[in-house]
Order: sequence, then structure tokens, then C-alpha cells
Amino acid sequence: MIASCLILGIIFFNAKQDGPLKRKVIIEIPNSLSLLKISDLLFQNNILGSRYNFILLNYFTREYKNLKAGEYLFLPNISEREISIKLVKNEVILHRLTIPECYSNKQIIYKIEKTKELEGEIAKNYVEGDFFPDTYFYPKGTPKVQILELMRNMAKRKINNAYKKVGVFPEGINNIGEVLILASLIEAEAKKGSEKKRIASVFLNRLKKGMKLQSDPTVVYGLVGSVYLGRKLTKQDLNVEHIWNTYKINGLPPTPICNVGIDSIESVFSPMETNDLYFVADGKGGHHFSQTLEQHNRYVKNLKN
Repeated sequence: MIASCLILGIIFFNAKQDGPLKRKVIIEIPNSLSLLKISDLLFQNNILGSRYNFILLNYFTREYKNLKAGEYLFLPNISEREISIKLVKNEVILHRLTIPECYSNKQIIYKIEKTKELEGEIAKNYVEGDFFPDTYFYPKGTPKVQILELMRNMAKRKINNAYKKVGVFPEGINNIGEVLILASLIEAEAKKGSEKKRIASVFLNRLKKGMKLQSDPTVVYGLVGSVYLGRKLTKQDLNVEHIWNTYKINGLPPTPICNVGIDSIESVFSPMETNDLYFVADGKGGHHFSQTLEQHNRYVKNLKN
């Protein structure tokens, strides 16, 4: 009994000592690897001073049953005990994926397909506007569909919470889906976040009056499937007949034209109170707003001069 306690004490004493690792290293531990194989892998990479002490440590603590696979970062001098804790807690490296606001589904899925740390196929078709633009963290080997579902659930939660704050839809908007569509137009039009509520006001005022929304990004979306055309929009583009062209159709387009952030969603529920019916880019990242067509045309004329 005394001898066993002494041996156990030596094992734990050794396990708490600094390990031989001199510089940080990333090691991927595959699935279904035995304690012996894990020990060999760590020893071969100079992370363990003694594979046998590590084996005995995990055997006596029975933690060998809970060591998890994954991609791990090991820092210099990490001890055997710290290694065991890291593997039991599955403290793997988390990679970062940032989805900008106003990306279309096509752009998001392309970015995910090109992210080498993600795995699997994307078989499901998603509706435009399904995702919430944000920064997401994930371990290597995460299925691509899992990230998409995470973004999709986040989008639902954000828009539902925004609705619960006010409890009513603005005049001209009938449901959550229409909120998302209008928010996508605002997202695409507003280069300055400070203008979103005013742009929302223009669109809502036009909807109430039965005016066409005449939003350039809707035309672009119908042409290329995103709001990024890569060139100036032409009069010929504006005359192209498609279901998103708000110069041709009445009311909102049938789907969102991009994925939106929370500011654009909230701007639909709490727009600025104005009588504005028009806006045009001022060439400096913002817009000139007008209540009359005459005033709007003056702004347009001045921009061309």
C-alpha cells in the first residue's frame, strides 16, 4: 500500500514538472487514437519527456477514457498534467470565420467552401438572407453545414428579438419576412451606419404612398446574384426585366438581396420620422435626402456637374 502511494506520488510529481518543449507547436490528434498512440505522438514531437509517465498518469486518473481528438496548440514547457487537462477539456484551436454584412448567400457559401479547416458537403439550398453576418469561431473539422446552420439560427434569433422589442410592424410591412427584405435593401444602400434609419424612412414612406422603391442594388442582385456589380450601373441595366428590379415591380422584391446585420433590421422597426421620398449618393459615402422630386433632381444635376 505504501509502495503504491509512493509510486503514485512520483508519477504525479513528475507530471507537474515542466516538459521538454522549447517552442510552441500545433499537433492534430486523430479520432479513435489510443492512449499509447497519443503518448507516442506527443513524445515524437518532443512535447513529453516520458511517454510512460504520461500513460501511467492517465491510467491512474482514468482520464485516458476522456482524451479527445482535435487540433491543439502546445506552449513551451507544458507539463504532462497540463496536457491531460487540455485533452480532457478539448481545448482545441478555434479558427475564425468573418462574414461581412451585405454578403449574398452565394458569397458566403463560396467563402465557406474555400475555408480549408471546414469539412463536408453543402447539399441544402438556403433562402437568400438566411444567415447572420458576424465572426464565428470553430474547431478544425467542423462540418460546413454546421456553420451555416449556426448562422441561420443566429439570424432567426436576432430578427425575432428585434420584433419582440417593439411588438408591431411598421406601416407597409406585414411580417418578419418583409422586414428582412427591406433590411437587405437598407444594408445594400447604406455606406454609413448613421444613415440607415433615414434610408428606412424613405423606403417606408414610398411603400405607404404606393411608389416604386427604385433601389439600384435590387437591379444589381437580379443581374449577378449579389449587390456587387464591379462596374457602374447603366440605364440599360435599369430597364432589364426581372423580379428584383424595383424600378419595374411594385413594392418589395420577392426575397432579400443580401444578408443583414442587426442595425439594418432595427432600422426597419424604428426608422427616422421624415417626409423624405428620395435619396442619391453624395459621392462621399453618404447621401442627399429629398422630400420632392424637384429637390432630388437638383442634387442629381449638381453631382453630374
